[in-house]
Amino acid sequence: MNAAIFVGALLLAWLGYKLLHRPYDAGPGVPTPGKMSVGEAPGPLVSGDYRLRLDGVRWVDQDSLPKDLQLSFRARPSAVVDYLVLDVSVTDLGRAEVPLTFTDAGQNVRLLVVSSDPESVYIDPLDPREASRISGVAPFTAGPLAAGATRRGALVYPVERYRKGLRLLFVPAYAPAASPRDGPQEPAIEMHFSD
Repeated sequence: MNAAIFVGALLLAWLGYKLLHRPYDAGPGVPTPGKMSVGEAPGPLVSGDYRLRLDGVRWVDQDSLPKDLQLSFRARPSAVVDYLVLDVSVTDLGRAEVPLTFTDAGQNVRLLVVSSDPESVYIDPLDPREASRISGVAPFTAGPLAAGATRRGALVYPVERYRKGLRLLFVPAYAPAASPRDGPQEPAIEMHFSD
């Protein structure tokens, strides 16, 4: 009898979740150009002179890392965060050098993982040094990209595994008060992941 009650309670909880679950989908609040190149991973997706391709995706459990590994608070904000490792390649399709700095003060592009389930959030990648420590492979590095050149490496994001609807945004960085209409329009890429 107790087993039947327990199973019934689990079934009701599952049914309630399926019927009542409504993710808060207001978008992540990231300024983006009006016209985005949108597609599914692995791409490639193109925006202007930028071509983005996803070469691999994997998770690294926080518990699998050495306890004495020196990481910032941003890399280890809580015990439920694991690490989404994206192996990406970006190619400059043009005839001139393109800017590609996604870290520190000289940032001109953003490489963000966004999710709207269970709530809207955007996550910046970890510093390349921490990305290398966590992933164990060469990180994706910042700096101008020469004409015709391709840069490959790992981007690492501290993400809770329960998040759904993950997307990678590759967009220009705008000043806090600037409107995207008045700023750069490329790169403007939104890559969707299957759950």
